[in-house]
Amino acid sequence: MQVTVRKARINDAVSIGKIQVSSWQSTYQGIVSEEVLNNMSLNHSIERWVNILEGDALTYVLEKDNEVVGYISGGLQRKDSYPTYEGELYSIYLMKSAQGLGGGRLLVDTLVKKFKTIGIRSMMVIVFSDNDRAIRFYKNLGGEFIGIETIKIENQILEEQLYGFKFTNIQ
Repeated sequence: MQVTVRKARINDAVSIGKIQVSSWQSTYQGIVSEEVLNNMSLNHSIERWVNILEGDALTYVLEKDNEVVGYISGGLQRKDSYPTYEGELYSIYLMKSAQGLGGGRLLVDTLVKKFKTIGIRSMMVIVFSDNDRAIRFYKNLGGEFIGIETIKIENQILEEQLYGFKFTNIQ
């Protein structure tokens, strides 16, 4: 069994959309409302990823035995209140079958290397405060807690934590 990372292509939109929807529905049980999770649309997710992949976001897929089992997407940081961080890890999700194999770290390493080649020397990531596993992951990579914000999804207010990385502190 071999895991590899490559730049995402337009025809990966279906796989990425499936991973996103299934990951949200499993990972965010008890965090995001059942209504939101149950109403997620695979078609909408695929359309969104086609648009993203046609744009300039940096998106990479993780393959295990030639099947897409995870992805990461990032680009320029989108929050005005954290100007110290130039880049942002927008999203990273892996199928359950691919977790614990080092693929998440491999995806982050790939994004960080790309950031460095284009002159970005720091990044941030936003994670739901109740997502303990993801918080441990980012802390283990050297992420430093930089703030708390809230987000509204449908009628639900959720707390998010922000973690920052200066590329000298990526473990």
